[in-house]
Amino acid sequence: VRGSTAQQTAVVWNGVNINNPMLGQSDVSLVPIGFFDDISLQKGALSGYWGSGAMAGVLNLRSGTQNKGLSIKAGSAYSTLQNFTQWASADLSFGKWTSSTKIRADLSANKYLFYEDADSLIVETQSHAQSRQYAFMQELALKISERQQVGLHIWLQDAQRQVPYTLQERKQDAEQRDKILRSVLDWKLLREKYSLTARGAFIREGLHYKNATYSINSESIFNTSLLDMEAQFYLPKGFSITAGSNNSLSSAISAGYEEQKQMSRTALFENISWRYKKLNASLYGRQELFDSKTFVPTGGL
Repeated sequence: VRGSTAQQTAVVWNGVNINNPMLGQSDVSLVPIGFFDDISLQKGALSGYWGSGAMAGVLNLRSGTQNKGLSIKAGSAYSTLQNFTQWASADLSFGKWTSSTKIRADLSANKYLFYEDADSLIVETQSHAQSRQYAFMQELALKISERQQVGLHIWLQDAQRQVPYTLQERKQDAEQRDKILRSVLDWKLLREKYSLTARGAFIREGLHYKNATYSINSESIFNTSLLDMEAQFYLPKGFSITAGSNNSLSSAISAGYEEQKQMSRTALFENISWRYKKLNASLYGRQELFDSKTFVPTGGL
């Protein structure tokens, strides 16, 4: 995005930043595209509204429940690389409740041909690039009243991948396994002149890397708890004001750490927007604190 790196891009799911706090980025190859109803990319100055880790842009993933009775979908795909994918989803609405369930399984051999080296005509088949990924998402929503709703979102994933070696490396037996749990509980209230949102989340991810060739067996685990609150006020003549706070506490343990590490993060933000016909203008500001240390405030127009 704009010539920048993954560490400068935020990946946000239903309002929650899911970047790994140990790496400062997300592995988007693990994102099951079919699980989301809307995917958008926000770039430019206003991406900094999401914090110091989003100066390049924000990849927004939105999923939810549908209100159209019962809908069931299923499909499968196969490619000549011997990659096989199956998926299914079921959306159900009854009374004040709506439910959405999605499952996906990817079994990929990734058997592709390549030349042994740049000057050789010898063709080999990549035999160490297999992957198995299983993903599950369950979302529930309860409509408390005409303008008030509570939602629960759960995303589980297990991915095991063989890491293919490059032409500059000797053949090696490297594997990586990612186990992911993401859960969000949110509450929304919509009025004519204002709206309120409160959101709590818990994320746990584990990454286990093994390389038998170099005798590496490394495991990293992190837990993050988040609490976000946001209020938006609708003013006359196209003006609106949004203000809120993001609060998170992360703990991590890894073979590269002498002991468990912990990081707390708090942010206060505001955004003033104005819309008139085809004109849009926004002015935002954000103040972040890491482990009670105040960072230089950021802003944009």
